Amino acid sequence: EKLYATNAGGIISPEGVSERNQVRIDLNEYVRSEMSTQPPNEIGLTVHWLAVDGIQPNVPQNPPLQETAAMVGGPGGRIVHRVLDDDDENEGSKRINNGYGRKGAASASTAIRTTTASPSGVSIRQLLPRLLSEELQLYFTRITIAVERGTMDQQAAALASVAKDAGTQELVPFFSRFVSRQILEMVGKTDTCRTLVRLADALISNPNLHLGLHLHQMLPALITCVVARRLSSRPFDDHWGLREEAARTLVKACNAFGDQYTALKARVIKTLCEAMSPDKPLSTQYGGMAGLSLFGPKTVDAFILPLAKGNWEKWEKALESQGYNNSADFERRFEIQQCQHALLVSLLLQTCHFFHSYLAQHLFMFSPFLYDN
Repeated sequence: EKLYATNAGGIISPEGVSERNQVRIDLNEYVRSEMSTQPPNEIGLTVHWLAVDGIQPNVPQNPPLQETAAMVGGPGGRIVHRVLDDDDENEGSKRINNGYGRKGAASASTAIRTTTASPSGVSIRQLLPRLLSEELQLYFTRITIAVERGTMDQQAAALASVAKDAGTQELVPFFSRFVSRQILEMVGKTDTCRTLVRLADALISNPNLHLGLHLHQMLPALITCVVARRLSSRPFDDHWGLREEAARTLVKACNAFGDQYTALKARVIKTLCEAMSPDKPLSTQYGGMAGLSLFGPKTVDAFILPLAKGNWEKWEKALESQGYNNSADFERRFEIQQCQHALLVSLLLQTCHFFHSYLAQHLFMFSPFLYDN
């Protein structure tokens, strides 16, 4: 129920006598004048389409197309708002990817202001999820330059900064895209891929960053560094160390986000098990064993031990029949020996875990003798 009040304009003294003439107000007229004013509408929510298949519909809730066209497309022009997608292969997306993937030094503001024109004359503006400040743009530029062309000390300083700095959450999608695209483009350059893997490891190690929504970009690139057929253009490059380092980063990501994404670890283990198939190249089998052994003794017991005897006998026969005629024979023998080494390391880890568990269970039996001595 409404409460009505009037201000008579007079000041009442303690004695109850008005100090000036009071104006009489007709309450009926006051009520009628108040009801003539339309009360405000009640606050509520409505639902409308912001975009349909990437195109903004012309509904009253959205900005008129004429106003947006006047800002970008000019009079009579038309603008289509699109959100930058991972699979967008149009010209504007390629320019953005070139700036972040190959050069790495292009500022984020350039990508934000990128506008392309399609053959139909429709002006397309790429909208990124966030607008970056100048400080974040400079930070991203310096980090990518150090990773690509910096010295060892500069790379170490850049990776240390990424691993501990706070306030860089807005750069996570840019770093994820940079790592994934650079690794896929630089396959064959071992040193560059190793630096990119370390950048991914630094991102995962930073407790101030939340990478859950961007793992789908980095994990395929890391798995590529683990199980790819060839990671080096030269046969005797140390791509084995790159596979082990990428496997450690992959396992760290699974341990960090395994509780949040329950199927993550199972899917990665399944991929590594498929890499150990006998019809796969030896380098791929090495990556699968190196990755599975880092998941712990239970994984080794379930997926490596059943294949250990058969693989070892097959490799020994291959070594006996392999000659020393050319460089291809030497490369083949070296790959077999590396696979044998990875298998022995995984079995050694399993044995150490078994021995440690045995001691932990039976140590109380020897404790009286230890205290007596």
